Amino acid sequence: MSTLALFAASGRLPLLLAEEACRQGYKLIAFGVTPMVEAGVRRFADCYFEIGLGQLQRSIDICKAHGVSDIAFAGKIEKKALYGSLDLDDRMRSVFAAAGGFGTDELMRALVAEFESEGFAVISQIDLGSAFLARKGVMTSRSPSNEQMRDIEWGLEALRVMGPLDIGQSVVVKQRVVVAVEGVEGTDQAILRGGSLAGGEAVVVKTPKPGQDLRFDVPTVGERTILSMHSAGCSVLAVQAGSTFILDQDRAVELADRCGICIIGV
Repeated sequence: MSTLALFAASGRLPLLLAEEACRQGYKLIAFGVTPMVEAGVRRFADCYFEIGLGQLQRSIDICKAHGVSDIAFAGKIEKKALYGSLDLDDRMRSVFAAAGGFGTDELMRALVAEFESEGFAVISQIDLGSAFLARKGVMTSRSPSNEQMRDIEWGLEALRVMGPLDIGQSVVVKQRVVVAVEGVEGTDQAILRGGSLAGGEAVVVKTPKPGQDLRFDVPTVGERTILSMHSAGCSVLAVQAGSTFILDQDRAVELADRCGICIIGV
């Protein structure tokens, strides 16, 4: 039996991946990244530790003490937490220095490299959560109109252009105008802002950034996304099939149908 260390931040994804890791036969050592972690992760773990964002050396020491071979990351690290007062150990300071700033991709790549330098294998979230991946095509009873399909293509192109700048994974589009771009506030707030600016019937597009490392950052949507869209009057959710998670997919699709929202994998 291999031992997996799961670093769990905010959202429902860490809980689902912890459950899936147990189903796949891993012995699970869970690290709850405070203050963001969802408490439910603890119940699937053989051992559970709460860890601060800056405690890298302690994390490595615990992994070695428990015979960890594989490491996975799950959940959202709130960028606003990175701009607060962080208590960094020496090793984490070197990671921030290597990253050259607070950009999510570069910071996570530097962190992954640090774990790999100690002999740990960092596995992809997709290896654990393949069952949650969006499939290609329309998943709801409602399909997008021709005009909405054009907006989807517009949003995909906008994300391809913005991707190298590590800005965000989501845009809100109406009549081929990008009315909102996801920033540090996250997808739900971008949806609410974009839907309000568009006056309803907008399209939400969410995809990985070009070259995004799916070991630690798979775009994720779920029921909460649908509720945000419903509140904002958005009508279509387009996600990249095979590289976007739809959490609790059956329930999310059922909720979308009730709200008159289309979900499509592109």
